[in-house]
Amino acid sequence: MITGKRGLAVRTAIMTATVLLGLAPVVAAHEPADDDPAPTPVFHHIGTVTEPAIFALAAGITPTNPTGKFASFDISWVDNERNVYYLADRSNNAIDVIDTTDGSFTKFLAKGQFAGIITGPPNRNGPDGVVTDKAGNVWVGDGLIGGVGSSSLKGFDPDTGLALPGTPINLGGKGRADELAYAHVGGGRILIANPSEPDVAFASLVNTSTKTVIGKVRYDEGPHAGLPAPGHGFNTVFGTPPTQHGLEQPVFFNGKFYLNVPATIQNPGGELDVFDTNEARITAVLPLTNCEGTGLTVARDELVVECGDSARIVDADGNVEATFPDLGGTDEIWFNPGDGNVYIPSPGKGLAVLDFTHSRSLGVTLVPGTQGVHSVAAAAHGNRIFMPISDNPDNGAGGIAMFHQARQKHVSED
Repeated sequence: MITGKRGLAVRTAIMTATVLLGLAPVVAAHEPADDDPAPTPVFHHIGTVTEPAIFALAAGITPTNPTGKFASFDISWVDNERNVYYLADRSNNAIDVIDTTDGSFTKFLAKGQFAGIITGPPNRNGPDGVVTDKAGNVWVGDGLIGGVGSSSLKGFDPDTGLALPGTPINLGGKGRADELAYAHVGGGRILIANPSEPDVAFASLVNTSTKTVIGKVRYDEGPHAGLPAPGHGFNTVFGTPPTQHGLEQPVFFNGKFYLNVPATIQNPGGELDVFDTNEARITAVLPLTNCEGTGLTVARDELVVECGDSARIVDADGNVEATFPDLGGTDEIWFNPGDGNVYIPSPGKGLAVLDFTHSRSLGVTLVPGTQGVHSVAAAAHGNRIFMPISDNPDNGAGGIAMFHQARQKHVSED
């Protein structure tokens, strides 16, 4: 079900707003020339896919959804070759599937085959990260079903919903298998993070063709000059008392995997770890200053890093080329090649947008009742943006909010 503007006001009380807050970058790497005025887009909230919230409310309290609401979800993904949006939906214990061409809800994929919401610690919830491979197969990180067993990487046929032969792949974690990235090299590779381990966080390098774990990088090494030993990363458990700082979003870029690490004993402000695609080893550590990073996305030939205090454009060597201090503090961010924008969910506010082409913030489209917001994805064909919003007292039942950019207006030369 898709609610339009009138139905949306009744169903969710999420109001369309087009107020943009003008935010200037600290450093501009892609500033337009004087004779090339940047367009000033306006983003409209065009409706909400309500089926996930309706199904969760109808099912009520279940063993895998103790709230009985659409209140827990994680990473989302758009397969632009097939025009499909996927959301890791813990509340419905499924992957939500939406047609990006018209925003219609298609189905739940692999419903009931994940951990759902498990009381922690450690965090054993699932599904978590989601991505598709070159063939369109859906890969998902999962926690511990019933709170027992091990974390896993699961693969599904997108049409039938059946598990791929040789899956799930046991990752051996005591906490959830979380965010992941796919690379179409060597028959297929996935790097997936286990950030919530009670002892040592680790990342697994997986061969998706043979359905085997090539190796793991355990974040347990003390500070020292040079790179960590193969199979190891700098310790993420430190401080007084010792705290697990976790692992965040990986991406495939320049023939390598890059992983956003919020903090290590070597680099307390955070780092980007660069991984080989054929063996479990870190080939470079790129320190970040006061970042405590989360999201990460590839924007053409650069990276956009989401930090606790800002969004930053970074090159392949870790050099910061632009900083946007009002676009920080969220989980997943997304670069849309269709319009050249980076989309950033802004908790408690709405949809934040970075015009990557011109290296300038376009501010936030305000959407009331946006608690629980932390993931976003956009479709390159049609430029429809999807941002899930949880149930809450302010806006009633949530769902997956959809946005679209209105006709662009060029800046006046006066």
